[in-house]
Amino acid sequence: MERALKILDEVAADNPNAMNEPKPSITFENFGDNALELSLRFFIDEYDSWRKIVTELRREIYKRLNEAGIVIAYPQRDVHLDSKQPIKIVVDQAPAD
Repeated sequence: MERALKILDEVAADNPNAMNEPKPSITFENFGDNALELSLRFFIDEYDSWRKIVTELRREIYKRLNEAGIVIAYPQRDVHLDSKQPIKIVVDQAPAD
């Protein structure tokens, strides 16, 4: 977690659109169902560019987390079928073009 928080800080510092003052806020928000929830909050000069800047930052965060070997947890669900009799399963082939 400490490495992930540091990466968020580095990404914000490296992006010219994220203002240094006020300083970005990087926090450990919560224990989620499948992950530790971290947050990066920062200020920008132009609100009209917000979506573009957030996308840039998220892409860079994702890249650097991967490079650091930090895996992002995604929800996974297991389905258990409780049946008194066998369930017939059929797999159809896709129609030929």
